[in-house]
Amino acid sequence: MKLNDDLVAEPVVTNVNLVNGKFTKSETSDIINALIDVKIKFHKVQRLQQWESDHNNPGREVSSRLQELEEIKASTKEWLAVQIANGRNFSIVGDLKIIVED
Repeated sequence: MKLNDDLVAEPVVTNVNLVNGKFTKSETSDIINALIDVKIKFHKVQRLQQWESDHNNPGREVSSRLQELEEIKASTKEWLAVQIANGRNFSIVGDLKIIVED
């Protein structure tokens, strides 16, 4: 896949297909948890960097997002458990839309 990196006046949009296909119950759980865990790790590092640059910065905004992601992870885990218990199968389509902004 070739990413569009031309400098133009209009917004540039690129789509990256991260995940696409049918997965086993275990694979589905692993993929979803891994994606959420990467976001959690990103925000933990971000909060630490903010604190290192300013010890008076409590990082409330980042902490709020971390709490939100932890809640998403817990509710997704519960939802998946119910679906798995009901014998459901899974397909995942995970597209990432990247917009170049000025």
